Parts: sequence; structure tokens; C-alpha cells
Amino acid sequence: MQQIRSHCRQLFAAALNFQLEFANVANEYVAGQQRKLQVLIDGAARRAPVTAETTITSLKSAIAAAGTWYETTYKAAQQAVHVAECNAAAVSEVV
Repeated sequence: MQQIRSHCRQLFAAALNFQLEFANVANEYVAGQQRKLQVLIDGAARRAPVTAETTITSLKSAIAAAGTWYETTYKAAQQAVHVAECNAAAVSEVV
């Protein structure tokens, strides 16, 4: 029984490490893409006519909202992983 628990803990730790690494890579990728998009929009805004200012502002707001959504989702996933870790630790202590 002890050996099964040990293997389960190792599998769980490996899954958590994979999730954290994947989340970090995804987070870096998204941040890089947001920066590139912001540079592109800023460049377009400098060359756009004054009448396009409202459109550019709306586009920037949409990008900011998407970034906020991503960040909120990322934090919620991190909290879910933390809860799963705590639950697994509690179960392994009881068993």
C-alpha cells in the first residue's frame, strides 16, 4: 500500500510540474504576442487618419480586456492546482 501511495504521489507531482511548465510557456507566449500586437497597433495608429482614433481606442480596449480575461483564467487555474495539491496531501495523510 505504501508503494502505491508513493507512485501516486510521484505521478501527481509529475503532472503538476508539467502543468506548471506548460502554463509558464503559454504565459510567456501570450505576453509576447500581446506585445507584438500592441506594437503593430501603435504603428498603425501613428499612420491612421484622425477619424480612426475611436476605432484604435476600441481595439486597444478589446486587447486589454482579452489580456485581463487570460490573466484571470490563468490565476483560477493556478488556484485549482493548489487546491488539488492540498486535497492530495490531505488524502495521503489520512490513508
